[in-house]
Amino acid sequence: MTNEQYLYISYFLTGAAGIALAILIAVVLKKPMKAATDTCVLSKLGRFLRRIFTAWLATIVLLGFMMVSYFDCSHRNYSEITADRAHLVRKTTEQLNNNFMFSAVALTIYLAVFILFIWATAKIKRDIRKQK
Repeated sequence: MTNEQYLYISYFLTGAAGIALAILIAVVLKKPMKAATDTCVLSKLGRFLRRIFTAWLATIVLLGFMMVSYFDCSHRNYSEITADRAHLVRKTTEQLNNNFMFSAVALTIYLAVFILFIWATAKIKRDIRKQK
């Protein structure tokens, strides 16, 4: 396999792996999220949070993936990049690391929003019980 072929294959496989990771996380968390949001007072907001979850993860993971630049001080053009296999491997590894790191950050942010949602739902239910 030439370095140019390696660049194309690793680039698209790494991007696909990031999307697959986002979808896998969304599938694993789908049932618990549905259970947490179905019985709440704010059901429309809960449905909205469930619907954007997969798109949110995929977008953030792709953002992290796209942030990796193959250009640096010693590689200023395409021919220099494709000539250095070690550089290509480093950048592929960096993209994979960004996929995992950005998915963790996306999950943390989403979890913070989700916790606020659950807290607001509990507060509304408590206020409704107090009024009765």
